[in-house]
Amino acid sequence: MLVAAAALPSGGILAISLEATASDTYVLQPSGRFAHALPHILASTTPSFTLLSSASSTLRLEGRRPTLGHLLTLGRHVSPAPP
Repeated sequence: MLVAAAALPSGGILAISLEATASDTYVLQPSGRFAHALPHILASTTPSFTLLSSASSTLRLEGRRPTLGHLLTLGRHVSPAPP
């Protein structure tokens, strides 16, 4: 999230999708994609972002099975203007 925070201007918006997992942090799926626990992701965003919206969703079908995940919209904290 630090790279995204550095790339976005103050007040910018970041929209991401991520696969869900019951793990406490993240896991590498057999598909080769990572799945993330929502609390873990939200904890990593707090220094730079505010959660604007969150929704659970079927992200895609893989092998005709739904891949469950989360859709997040995050707002970059507004930095105070320099004196």
